[in-house]
Order: sequence, then structure tokens, then C-alpha cells
Amino acid sequence: MPDKSLFIEDEEAATASVVLKLRSGKWLSQNQVNGIVHLVSSSVPRLVPENVTVVDSNGKLLSGSKEQSAFGTLSSDQLEYQAKVETTLENRIKSMLEKALGPDKAIVRLSCELNFRQQEKTEERFYPENHVVRSEQYLNEKTTEPEPMPEGVPGIRSNLPQENPENKVTAVNTTSEKQDRTVNYEIGKITSRILEPVGEMQRISVAVLVDGTYKRIEKGEGKIEWQYIPRTAEEMQKLENICKRAVNFDAERGDQVEVVNIPFETTTLIENQDSGGNEGWLARLKAYQSYVKYAFLGLFLFLSFVFIVKPLIRWLTELSVADMEIVKQLPKTVGEIESEFGNNAKSLSFTDQASKLITNDNEASVTVMRDWLKEK
Repeated sequence: MPDKSLFIEDEEAATASVVLKLRSGKWLSQNQVNGIVHLVSSSVPRLVPENVTVVDSNGKLLSGSKEQSAFGTLSSDQLEYQAKVETTLENRIKSMLEKALGPDKAIVRLSCELNFRQQEKTEERFYPENHVVRSEQYLNEKTTEPEPMPEGVPGIRSNLPQENPENKVTAVNTTSEKQDRTVNYEIGKITSRILEPVGEMQRISVAVLVDGTYKRIEKGEGKIEWQYIPRTAEEMQKLENICKRAVNFDAERGDQVEVVNIPFETTTLIENQDSGGNEGWLARLKAYQSYVKYAFLGLFLFLSFVFIVKPLIRWLTELSVADMEIVKQLPKTVGEIESEFGNNAKSLSFTDQASKLITNDNEASVTVMRDWLKEK
């Protein structure tokens, strides 16, 4: 915090430095770093976010660099967004091809070029044909003034003074008229402020590998051979058109889509087909793996109820005479003892109830009295 000054122009801004201790293998996104910067700057007066420096425990600068390089402008969020777009388009093509050709029959790789440049454009256009009269002014002047007109014989002698007194000058009225019109037009104009979208798609490149079909040929002595059959040109053209439709192909921006038909590795295919008679039921069982799990759980609960819960309930409810005698010898609660005496016993005093209890069970009463005498 700098010292306060009497003059505003002499005041210095506050600064802050933050060191983050991160766990091993962990990192922060740019949004999280910006959140820390704005939290610190909002907590301190005269502290702007540009004056907050954030570094991690390894000395890596996370925020506070006033001079950013061209590489620094491409943040991790932008790279993450580009990877997400590429993965989405790849899955769109791959899921469609696998539904048509079968699983593991197509390999798709896609690369896109995005424009992350932030651009703002202000455009002003005039339309001369779209004009409207804004103002109009008329001016009309008319004047009449006498003007002398010479008369006589034309020539030099007649114009000399005192040479020809017969020359006369007569006055003639002259009229002048002046008209003026001023019209101001308003020309049509459109002013637009355009913010160019960030992350606009500029170019897409798609590479697709498609496997062909295989024909099983049985040879002598139980040997099996698989013959590769390439796909026709018509099929490849259809697959290419499908891929173009899936990624919104645009030839004007330079998009490229290439679909190639080559044989894939067939070792796994041959091994699976050779052991298909023995492992066929296992493959079918894996298809219903989610349902088999719930079936085993239901069977376990049913067997637990039949062999554990049900016998336990039967043993608790069906007691023999000997078991009843054993239960009778167990310690009784106060409520059970009171119920043995009936409702009339509740009206007796505590002394009478204790006397009646001792009378009914002499042996237990004697045992209790002996225990009392043994205690200190």
C-alpha cells in the first residue's frame, strides 16, 4: 500500500503478489486464476487487477504479465475448446460409420482450425438513392427603377456636349425579377457496429480409414482362411458424402475430407472366429451383462430370505414348551411383573406391592435380601 498523497496525479496504485502452493500433478485453469486476481483486487482499495501478480510454488507466472506474447494469447481454455470441438465432430462421424459398417470398422481423425481473434468493426454506409427533403427555401425579388435612355443620331458628334442640343435623355422604368430556391436533402445512412464471433470455424480436415469385408473360405484339414474384399467405388463415394454432411463440409473455406479403404489387422478377427464355437455363449452373455448383474442380485436376495430370514422368523414364532420355560426364567421387566398382579395391584401402595411380591416368590426374595446384606 503506497502512502496517500494530497494530489491525485501523484498517487500510486497498490500492488499485490500471490504465491499458490499447488498439489503435485494439479493445476489451475485460466478462469480460476482470474477469480483469484479479482478477489484480491476487490479486497484492497486502489488495487487494479493488472497490478496483481500470481505465481505458483514452482515459480511459474500465472497472471500479472503486462507484455503478453503471441503464444500467450492462446489460453488453455481455447485449446480445451478446440479439442472439445474436434472430439465432438469425430464421434459424430465414427458413431454413424460404426452403426453402418460395424464396430471397429472405421478410424476417424479430425483437425479443425478456429479463429480466436477478437475483432470489432464499425461500418457506415450511405445510400444516395434514398434521399428525403430535409429543408426547402424560396427567394423571389422584383424591383422597378427608372433608367435614362439616350435619344438622337448615333455617333461621336451627337454625344459631344453642346454640339447637338436636339439630343435628349428620357427616363424609362425598368423592372428586374430574381428567384432563388434552396433544397436540402437527407441522404439515407446506416451505421453498424459488428463484433466478430470468437472461435469461428475456418477450416476442417477429416481423415477416415474404412475396413473392407471378409469372406470365410474353408480348406481341407479344418483350416480356415479369410479373404479380404475391398469396398466398391460407389460405397466409398457414399461414405465420403456422409462424412461431409456430418461435419458441414464447405469447399469455399478449404475443407478437406478423405476416405480410404484399407484392410485392418485381421489377427484378432481370425482368433475370434476360430474360437467362436466355444466362446459364442460368452459373447452373447456379455451383451446382456447389465441385466445379468441385476439378476444375480435378485437371486441373492431371494436365497437370503429363503434360507436365513425365513428360518429365523419361524424359530422366533414357533417356541416349544421347553423354550417357553426357558423364557419364563429370564429376568422380567417392571411392566411384566405389574401385569401378573392384574389391574387391582395398581391400586395398592408400593409397600403392599413389595410385600405381595415377596410372598409370591420366596426364593427370589431371599436371594435379593442376601445380596443386600453382603453389600457394604
